[in-house]
Amino acid sequence: MKIVKILSVLLLGFIGGLLFATWILWPVGDAVKIRVINESEINIASVTITHEDGSVSINALKSGSSKIIPVHVGGESSYSIVANFENGASVGGDGGYVEPGYRVTETVKESKIQHKFESFY
Repeated sequence: MKIVKILSVLLLGFIGGLLFATWILWPVGDAVKIRVINESEINIASVTITHEDGSVSINALKSGSSKIIPVHVGGESSYSIVANFENGASVGGDGGYVEPGYRVTETVKESKIQHKFESFY
């Protein structure tokens, strides 16, 4: 009976350790979440985010609105962002370094895009 209890405790400890290791090492996904806020007085026709593995575009971001864009990267990466306004003007910015799980905010104004790093994961 004593051996059964010892084996049960060891098994529970092993399972607990395995669950803990899985929780710590489990990837959070390959998406960087970039929130784009249009703080200009002009509606945006399109936003393009270009990164080392490709690009992502969205259409129609009204003045005063925002949208979260998931950008899938394969690991460490960097990106740049360009907003094209409905009036034909455009503005760009150098988003910066990112990894999967990062969250950043890009605030679009008429003459610039402000980058703000929000958090890891």
